[in-house]
Amino acid sequence: MSKIIDTIKTFHEYSVWTDETAIYPVDKQFVYLPLKLFGETGELMDKYAKRIREPIKNQELYEEGLIAELGDIAYYIARLYKIDDDSYTYALDNCEMLLFKTQTYSIVECLFEIGDRAQHLYYTKTIDSLSGAYLLFFWIQACNHLNINPLRVLEANRTKLESRKNRGVITGSGDNR
Repeated sequence: MSKIIDTIKTFHEYSVWTDETAIYPVDKQFVYLPLKLFGETGELMDKYAKRIREPIKNQELYEEGLIAELGDIAYYIARLYKIDDDSYTYALDNCEMLLFKTQTYSIVECLFEIGDRAQHLYYTKTIDSLSGAYLLFFWIQACNHLNINPLRVLEANRTKLESRKNRGVITGSGDNR
């Protein structure tokens, strides 16, 4: 349980840090953030689905791609998670229940849940601590299913975004800017 608590605490620190790179109109956050979360989740699903169709030729490159997509998903979850300040406390206080409820989901089910919750946030234009905590736990479970340490994902994403910020390319398009 201490590993999951460490992950929650690190995710919270990461979510606070995301303020440094968040560039979007705050009055449109319930349109922008769910759409981006839905899109990034779809990109990870696409990478995973290709693995079903054909064998992985370069495991290291494949894993780097998964880490990049998981990092992008984490970023948008973190931005949504920050809107409701109680998400962090709720996740810590209820981590056993959240872990129990999410651990039986497959990787595909975790990603569908993230996408479904993004869609719900888009329509309701609100997030509560339960929704924020569930997004976090489904993301953690997706990392676990892919045998990727969530803390490694957060660090890689932070490094990528800090580099983009320092080079003045935080906005724009393309994975390798």
